[in-house]
Amino acid sequence: MPRDSNSDPTENNVIKPFGRITNASLPNIIREFNLENDSVLRPSILKNLNFLGFSLFRHRMLAKDQLRLVQRNGVPELAGHSGHFQRRIKIWFLLKPWTWFRVLRDDSSTVGIYSIAEIIEKGHIGYGDRHLVTVNATDYAKVMVDGEALLLEEGAYVIKTSNFSYMGKVAQSTPRIKHGDLLRIIPPPKTVAVYKIGSVQHVYPDTEAVSSSTKETIGKINQNGILEIRHPNAEFITFLDTNLINKNYPTEKAQFTYYTKDSVQVGVKLFVAYQIIDPKLAIEKLGPTGIDKHIEHVTHVDMARAGQETSLQGIQSSSDLNIDATAGTLESSNDTPPAYHQIYLSTWQESVKKQLEKDLKEYGILLVRLNIEEINILNKDVENEMGKQAVEVAKANADLAAIQMQREVALQKAHSDTAVARLNAQQHAESNLILAENNKKVAELDKETTRINAEAQAQALQLLGDQLAANSSLLQYELNKGACKAIAETQIHSLFFGDGKNSPLFINNQMGILPTKEASNSLTNT
Repeated sequence: MPRDSNSDPTENNVIKPFGRITNASLPNIIREFNLENDSVLRPSILKNLNFLGFSLFRHRMLAKDQLRLVQRNGVPELAGHSGHFQRRIKIWFLLKPWTWFRVLRDDSSTVGIYSIAEIIEKGHIGYGDRHLVTVNATDYAKVMVDGEALLLEEGAYVIKTSNFSYMGKVAQSTPRIKHGDLLRIIPPPKTVAVYKIGSVQHVYPDTEAVSSSTKETIGKINQNGILEIRHPNAEFITFLDTNLINKNYPTEKAQFTYYTKDSVQVGVKLFVAYQIIDPKLAIEKLGPTGIDKHIEHVTHVDMARAGQETSLQGIQSSSDLNIDATAGTLESSNDTPPAYHQIYLSTWQESVKKQLEKDLKEYGILLVRLNIEEINILNKDVENEMGKQAVEVAKANADLAAIQMQREVALQKAHSDTAVARLNAQQHAESNLILAENNKKVAELDKETTRINAEAQAQALQLLGDQLAANSSLLQYELNKGACKAIAETQIHSLFFGDGKNSPLFINNQMGILPTKEASNSLTNT
């Protein structure tokens, strides 16, 4: 049966905890260490015993941070800088004659003198049934107290029992600590711990198990997420990585060998990426050390099955192909359409991937990626023949690539010329459009100017008419002014009878139409 992990040895005063050991805490530690000791129950202490001026039991004084561990007849005691004698010797009574005999036969010796720093470094000092254990902030002290395995945290501890052993220190950050029947586990990030109690395997973290009724049988989880198991048959097995794992198969420096449908032997190297999504299921079915071997074995079997459905023509070359089985796409290194054998190879790979996904899912494993990394033809004669064919194919591909490049250069030049012509035409059209818009705006401005002038003239005439209608004298003035202006601008020419005899008017003058010179002078005077 597992030991109760909640038992506390301090309840029966076997272990007395203190804080960090300092100069101020030393007197309390010494007092607790010496409590219930034989020399304390019946004290009779000599610091110095002088006989004829000779000191038989004189010891040097201690520094403030020092302790002296002594034993007298097998009884351990601590002494400090002050308030405690450097040597404690039980004397019944000095005047009794057997007192000197008892002093001389007492077995008293110093076990050691230690400073606080030395005690912390050693972790433990003690003698008989008295012990002082000190632990720093980053470690645990592994001790056995009355048969119980304990991990002591930071501080000083006075332990009073003869059934005690100090097992040393261990860092608190250690993922796994095994001490007696105590198993303490802190799984690193993205891992689960695999352990067993008896013949039953468990994993941690395991939400289902922790919340079940069997929680106490698999351990106790503290507030920091640390699993502590007290069971004599508790055994840690391993930490299982749940990150994405990348593997090349076969794992050794070899190749998987297969026979194709046309009986050609080929060697294959594979790249597989997987993730354990159900650690408990994987452990139950495969065990902690059988997962990788199982994946390699299943991959080998599925590749062999699919290889027997593939011909040599389908796998003759894959050096220029990068196949992404996750996305299900083909990507060629020279961006050319995949050849027939490449498509065939992709079909082979996809067939393996689908079957392998199904096989691994039954064991709580997710297949993330599968790539056929390398294919080699193991028959040298066939390989040489295919090498010649590959050279011819490569030459044809090179010629085709050169023609394709020339075509692309010509096409690019044509596109460039077309683009330049289109740009020039567009700029010319835009210039004509701007000119037409400017002419249209000028015509509109001229039209608007004519309209404004006409309106102004009309308004001026209207204003003049209104003023003349209102003032009759002004109207008469304007009429006279206009008549005078007309007379002033009139030109009168005198025409005499003798002038222009050849004129048609001369013939008409025979009828007396034209005036005579005297008449004209008279008219001019008038």
